[in-house]
Amino acid sequence: MRTQSRAYVLTVAATVRSRTACSDEQEVGLNARRPMSPPRDFTVAATLDSQRGIALVDCLAYIGLLAVILTMAFAAFYRALERSRDLSRNAAGIVRALQAGERWRADVRASARPPQLETVGEESRLRLASGAGEVTYTFRAGGVLRQALPNTNWVECLPRAASSRIFEERRQRVAVWHWDVELKGGQKVARVRPLFSFQAVARSARRP
Repeated sequence: MRTQSRAYVLTVAATVRSRTACSDEQEVGLNARRPMSPPRDFTVAATLDSQRGIALVDCLAYIGLLAVILTMAFAAFYRALERSRDLSRNAAGIVRALQAGERWRADVRASARPPQLETVGEESRLRLASGAGEVTYTFRAGGVLRQALPNTNWVECLPRAASSRIFEERRQRVAVWHWDVELKGGQKVARVRPLFSFQAVARSARRP
């Protein structure tokens, strides 16, 4: 009896061992058939992350540089635009001053009587008598005004005038009338003063 029981136990143990060995061999075969995943390289991942960080910093630097360049470009553009406006304003003022000066010279030359310079209040007026009436020039409220009688309305012949001065210069044979007028500059710091000087001789003051 004991011999049979021992033989039965040994038979069961051998069966279990064989089954365990088969299962182990099957697992090894399955593992051999499966593709092995490559090991992860942490150095490559860290390099890629650092490259992404460097690219982001470069983009931010380029954006900042572009903002600085655009700011400087817009500042230069607006400065050039302002200078262009000042230049156009100064050119228009020069043209008006030349036209007013030529008109004043024509009125002085056409005067039938010697011009009369008189002071009315705080204003200095120049009266010129011509065949069509009387012409008067005065400086008031930052502009040179002209009045041609019989019309009593004052007309501003030269606006934006900073100063105006009319005086007579006695020479040997004639009396020369001078008109010095200065315009208001469009720039805050003007390099050249817009000062004009006109001269004329009245027809009645001419001597042979």
